[in-house]
Amino acid sequence: MPLTEIQQTRIEGIRSMGRLPSPKDPAAAVMQLAHQQNAGHPQLVRAIQADPALVARMLKLANSCRPTGDSPIQAIQDAIRLLGPPAIRGLALAHTLLEDHRCGDCDGLDYPAFWSRNLARAVAMQLLADLVRLMPPDEAFVLGLLARVGELALATALPDDYLRVLAAVRQCRQSRRAIEAEILGIDHASLGAALLTEWGFSAAQTEPVRCHEMEGDAIFPAGSRAERVRLALMLAERIAAICMTRETERRNLLGNFFLLGSKLAISPEPLVDLADRSVREWEDWCGLLALAGHPFPSFADLTRTCFADPPAADPGGSSVAGDERLQVLVVDDERSMRSLLKALMSHIGHECSEAENGRLALELAKRHPPDLMVVDWMMPEMDGIALIRALRETRIGRGIYILILTAMDQEDKLLEAFAAGANDFLAKPLKPKVLAARLRAGQHVIRLQRELASQQEAIKRFAEEVVRLNQCLLDTAQRGGVHATGAEW
Repeated sequence: MPLTEIQQTRIEGIRSMGRLPSPKDPAAAVMQLAHQQNAGHPQLVRAIQADPALVARMLKLANSCRPTGDSPIQAIQDAIRLLGPPAIRGLALAHTLLEDHRCGDCDGLDYPAFWSRNLARAVAMQLLADLVRLMPPDEAFVLGLLARVGELALATALPDDYLRVLAAVRQCRQSRRAIEAEILGIDHASLGAALLTEWGFSAAQTEPVRCHEMEGDAIFPAGSRAERVRLALMLAERIAAICMTRETERRNLLGNFFLLGSKLAISPEPLVDLADRSVREWEDWCGLLALAGHPFPSFADLTRTCFADPPAADPGGSSVAGDERLQVLVVDDERSMRSLLKALMSHIGHECSEAENGRLALELAKRHPPDLMVVDWMMPEMDGIALIRALRETRIGRGIYILILTAMDQEDKLLEAFAAGANDFLAKPLKPKVLAARLRAGQHVIRLQRELASQQEAIKRFAEEVVRLNQCLLDTAQRGGVHATGAEW
């Protein structure tokens, strides 16, 4: 997705103003030497040692990336050897940008919060890259730290105009990129990617940066390294957003957090653990850079209170009692959505199976009827509505509680779903709190169905027992009558 001619012209115009952020000595010297010399060159070591703050940050990054079990790194020479030239250049760049732009001319930009969010994204990106073997963790840290440097560039080069952008962002629902393009003629992601290219980052890094805020399906070929880097940046951005938002709003951001994790084949438990490790690292970095003062979240607590009813989960780790556990069938043609829903259901304590289209789901439901189904609307071969109608025509299917999963929230579409036999719906993107509420409603209905069936069975057994007793009485009476007649003779 190359830049348009208009975007390129606008970037050149901003660059010609001479106000864009740029590295300054001694960090600029470090960047140049790291590009020209090998990692152990004495000139590079001396250039880094000339800036004590840069030394501290380089040791911090090196120690966070050292292999588990290795001794702590205390010498800058050892840190340089571990990190390598690309990470050294990137960290030096980020260091000088931070020191030169702790405050600025754009009154609408909260500079400390901007850098704190960048740090949260950076440590999350570092841990993600290590977990999914995506790229060297130190390089991933730098990429996460500078992924939204375009915002800083626009606020620095065009402070008054960017103040208008920030005011417009607060007043309407359009994305920041769309508002920037409308007011400034360029968005921060495109400008940021152009700056990273100028500073020596490769296209394999800059293109995911430029596209990682775009919603929707894959931008790059599915499974490609560029797409996986984009997804990792999106997930790191979501972790940073949860870290920085108000406590009362954090749970609303968890849906895409789990979905993005599933697209990188990370199940909820390891993802929650990774996010909490990110928070601990973020807290350390904020302290090192004098950016502390945030309420640091616990992702484990967030997800526990989001998915479990009070009281908390039982000692075995399940959020539902044994007699409350449901057999759930998830039906969706998107593998990542199936994986996400299965993982969330298992996390709550339900047993879950899956089907990739309506036809397979119908066959599976007939063989092994579930208590509850989550059915996507739009699927090949047999869509969700057709599946629900087919199920409701069978004796077994009439008793299954069905949630239809849809991005369509028009009233007529929802009425169509209910008319077909859906019990409830789930809107995309998923919100865990809403999912938990819908499941509790389904559990209540299923529990009542089970109680009714149990009562009906009890009534049936009672009726059978009455019939048996009546027959016994009749038999006894008949035998008594025979004996009495014999006595008369």
